[in-house]
Amino acid sequence: MQPFPSPAEADLDSVWSRLIQLKPELPLLRWYRANWLSQHGDTSTAGAELESLRARGRGGAPLDTLTPALTSLDPIVRNQLVPLDELPEARTAFELALAGFVAIR
Repeated sequence: MQPFPSPAEADLDSVWSRLIQLKPELPLLRWYRANWLSQHGDTSTAGAELESLRARGRGGAPLDTLTPALTSLDPIVRNQLVPLDELPEARTAFELALAGFVAIR
C-alpha cells in the first residue's frame, strides 16, 4: 500500500536529488531521500542511498538497524521503522539526527 500522493509531493524525488547535487556533503539529505523513496515503495533506490551514506563514512549501528526496515518489501515494516528504545546509542551528530527522526516519526 502506497501513501496517497499529494500534488506537492508529485516530483519531490527530483527535488531531493537536486538538493543532494547542490550539497553532497550533507548526509541528512541522502537520509531524507532514502526515507521518502522507502515510503513511496522504491526500496531499491532507498537502499542505494543508504549504501552511499555508508560509503561516505556515515554507517554505524543506528543506520544498520534502520536499513532493513527502510528496504523491506512490507509497507507496514517500512512505515514503522523501529522503536526508539531499540535503536543503538547515537555516537555521532548524524546518528543523533537519525534518532531524532525516529522519535518524531
